[in-house]
Amino acid sequence: MSSCRLTVLCRRKHAAQVLRVLELIQRNLLRGTLVTKRDIYYQSLSLFPSQSASDRIISQLVTLLGCTDRLELGIVGSPRGILSGSLQLSPPSSSSTSPQVYNCTLGQTTLIPTEITEAWRIDLPCPHSGHHVVLIVEKEAVFKHLLQATTIPAQILITGKGYPDRATAKLVQLLSNHRCSHCGSGMDVRGLFDGDPYGVDVWRQYRLHSAVRWVGVDVRDFEEKGEGLVGLRNDERRTAVRLLRGLSGNKEEEQEVKMRLTEMLLGGYKVEIEAAYDFVVPAGEKGLVAYMEHKLARG
Repeated sequence: MSSCRLTVLCRRKHAAQVLRVLELIQRNLLRGTLVTKRDIYYQSLSLFPSQSASDRIISQLVTLLGCTDRLELGIVGSPRGILSGSLQLSPPSSSSTSPQVYNCTLGQTTLIPTEITEAWRIDLPCPHSGHHVVLIVEKEAVFKHLLQATTIPAQILITGKGYPDRATAKLVQLLSNHRCSHCGSGMDVRGLFDGDPYGVDVWRQYRLHSAVRWVGVDVRDFEEKGEGLVGLRNDERRTAVRLLRGLSGNKEEEQEVKMRLTEMLLGGYKVEIEAAYDFVVPAGEKGLVAYMEHKLARG
């Protein structure tokens, strides 16, 4: 087959892919419904060899049509983030004839709605004094471990199961900006991440749009006890160097990122969240909850 004919066939296939995705977008916009990226792929298996191929077409159309987010085209990702806490999430009344209200309870898990935007409303019980603590947990297994504890060191728990998807990041942003309508108190948003370069990178992704303070785990906490530390792998060292090179060094929030990464590289060690399961605080209590309460008390 000549290269010219092959080029024509490729262009025809690309055009067919674009038209198919546009067809699905138009159908769902007219119906006022949402479609996931995975749905688009499975409804067009004859055109796309993989979901990454259909995802590329979606990204191209978002840019071509001048959209800031694929949600404007009625496209969402599959639900991934999970939350647990006493709060109510409500979409704007104009978004649907009968908008679904999400009533969440601490101790029970709720999938974070993929269609959440900055227009959604958050209702929380008034803390009366102090503030609500929102704890972002990097790992789902640790998130579940905390839910099984007798005492939960936060009013709201959230996990994005690693790097946050759009919906999880948007919810954290909404909570970070929330103020109680009764007492005016804000939210204390903290993050529990692995004390390694990847954990720092996950934290950075949340901090792009939200004020999330690192609460643990810290390598220095375990250096003092001489346990729980693991040597950095070569890929982790490369990740730390890459992240450091990407920092401008001018922003205040980047200074803590730089400090943590530099300490890891110079010390050569990391620590994972699970190491805190056996951590003993100065008061003598042991476990992850005790570690979290100890860190939160120190500010």
